[in-house]
Amino acid sequence: MVDAQLPTGNWSAISSMAVVNKIVRTDDIIWGGTDGGVLRYDLATRTYDRFTRVDGLAGNHVLSAVADDDGNVWFGTNGDGLSKFIVSSGRFSSPFSEFNDFALNDLKIDGDRLYIASDVGISLFLTDVERVKENYRQFGQFQRDAVVSAVAVHDGKLWAGTKDGLAWADLSEPNLQDPQAWSTDESVGEVADLLVASDTLIVAAGQRVWYWDPEQERLIFESQFGAVASLGMFNGKAVALTVGNRLMQRQTRSRWTSIQSAGNLTTLSRDGEELWVGTFEGLAVLGDDPPPPLGDPPANHFYDMTMLAGANLWVASIPNDQTVPTKGLYHFDQTRWWVRDTDNGSPSNLTVALEIDRTGQLWVGTWGHGFIVLNSQGNWGHHNQTNSVLQGITEPDVPNFVVVSDIARDIRGNMWLANIQAGLVVMDGFPVRRQHLYSQEILGLTPGRNIGKLAISPDDLKWIGTAQDGLVMFDDGGTPFEEGDERSIVINTGFDSRLRSDRVTAVYANQAGVVWVGTDNGLNRVSYRYDELTGDFEIPAWRDYRLDNGLLSAEITDIEGDSQGNIWAATKGGLTQLKTGGQLTFTYSTANSPLIDNSVESLLFDKNKNELWIGTFDGLSRLQLSGTTEPEVSSVSTYPNPLVLSSATANVLTLSDLPAGSFVRIFSVDGQLIRELQAFFQETSVIWDGTNTAGNVVESGIYLYVATDRTGHSTRGKFAVIREG
Repeated sequence: MVDAQLPTGNWSAISSMAVVNKIVRTDDIIWGGTDGGVLRYDLATRTYDRFTRVDGLAGNHVLSAVADDDGNVWFGTNGDGLSKFIVSSGRFSSPFSEFNDFALNDLKIDGDRLYIASDVGISLFLTDVERVKENYRQFGQFQRDAVVSAVAVHDGKLWAGTKDGLAWADLSEPNLQDPQAWSTDESVGEVADLLVASDTLIVAAGQRVWYWDPEQERLIFESQFGAVASLGMFNGKAVALTVGNRLMQRQTRSRWTSIQSAGNLTTLSRDGEELWVGTFEGLAVLGDDPPPPLGDPPANHFYDMTMLAGANLWVASIPNDQTVPTKGLYHFDQTRWWVRDTDNGSPSNLTVALEIDRTGQLWVGTWGHGFIVLNSQGNWGHHNQTNSVLQGITEPDVPNFVVVSDIARDIRGNMWLANIQAGLVVMDGFPVRRQHLYSQEILGLTPGRNIGKLAISPDDLKWIGTAQDGLVMFDDGGTPFEEGDERSIVINTGFDSRLRSDRVTAVYANQAGVVWVGTDNGLNRVSYRYDELTGDFEIPAWRDYRLDNGLLSAEITDIEGDSQGNIWAATKGGLTQLKTGGQLTFTYSTANSPLIDNSVESLLFDKNKNELWIGTFDGLSRLQLSGTTEPEVSSVSTYPNPLVLSSATANVLTLSDLPAGSFVRIFSVDGQLIRELQAFFQETSVIWDGTNTAGNVVESGIYLYVATDRTGHSTRGKFAVIREG
């Protein structure tokens, strides 16, 4: 049973607001409705504010916006309802859910009436009582529930731009719900936008621009310069943004001229003398000082994640199945985002997997270009089939298309790479000195089959998730660069019927010696016994979780553990937490939390800050977990204390009396992670040579350690370092 009371924890959200869909100006504030929420730019202070679901916005994908007569701003979303930002209080009112599941394409204020254009017609919303009065679902002979892209009020009429053409009705009509109250003109084609400029209705439809002649009561063809994406106003004159990214300004009736523009534009403003434009990189303006750069990633695609020293978050932007456009690698330095792609030196934009090696270098698996490494100097190294044992895919025969779908680091610091359709590759670091490829046959798989996710358990076993063949347990025999003593066991639905699907989508091995396996048909907790001498393998306990056990979705996308030993499962329907023993404790979704999106793609736990990062394809959530992050004091012995480091002697620090297989992290007193150490599965001590992750000798001072055992229990202590010479 899932607990009804969710644990406490602070939520925050990060989303890309680079793609601006609608612009509204109120006094000295520019409002942008974006793919990632609402962007507010203050002209006086030249600063940005951002609003997402965490702040009360109905949904992050904002399609439309309009200001009412009181200066409040209304936002229409793509399927999540309507929001109102109350300027006097600086907050959102509760979202209006009447419009959930509908795309709110355009909004128009007329006194206390808000007309909402959606993909099922037009709704009349009364802003004074905040309720829907009526819906207009059919316009004349047009198809019922037509998609309305734009709405306008002009000359006592309500205008609707639809896929079928232009429709209009006199507002004095007693019943606009009657299709016969509407007149239509289908000859203009699909309407992209409507604009009232200088008391003239401008209609962008098909490849042309029209205006409404009230005397003849019909549309008059005005100009043809290509399909129009948006209409706006600049210096009191109408402006059209074409699909070809040209800006055309209406000088007089039927005469439009080209004006200067730059960048990929998305939408135009209609308020003020300046022309504010939306782009794929934020806001821009003609006729005023440009705003500062936004510093956002180019899209809201957050797949695999890892954290480098200094709280630098790195994100791979596409999943293994490449269901979203390629955007490269994102880097968040806790202030702004940076993009690493082929435009600024990266060998590939197809980034799918991330891992950090023992020296602090970032390894990136790509879809087609092998793997790349970002070293401490900020330079890229690149390995594929030409300079490593990596191989290209075999069907179709494209040997140069080298896919590394996941990367994991073992307790010795070796890097293991899932080389799709080739096998499992191990390398000793970068630059590579030793490397080896274990073929599909050695893994127990048919040649040409896809392997995907990797996990390494504390006993140094490698667990490989496959796309069609279940889970592979691989033992390299303690000689990762030599063949002959390795063993592999394929755990599929034929091996054990408790595995409900052979499509393994996520694997996680925790410190308690339990392997968690995610599939497209549920989550599995697998306890195993393995004798490395005899090769005997058994599964004494297996527990599976599906919808009837409390999961929000049976499709698992990622699994992560926290410092308390809890397990977090990402699904297509939300987020689930389980205890180490297997108890499903609670679930998070957009219905009961500020989670930015239900379809969770990736998870990352930051041990230093006790935070869980939750990646989706609609933004990034961050959950500060409740409870103390201070570990308990233990009886772990540290010697010698102080540790004296000198060029004359090679002293090391020993941490003993640890629980077997403990994971040890060493920090400076200001919280900077210095080094990570791992005791072997049955060992109770680790040694430290006084160097950081980059291999440099540390300075004199007090250092802290945190030791976490296989159950997730943490202890702490401190010691001194004296550096001589």
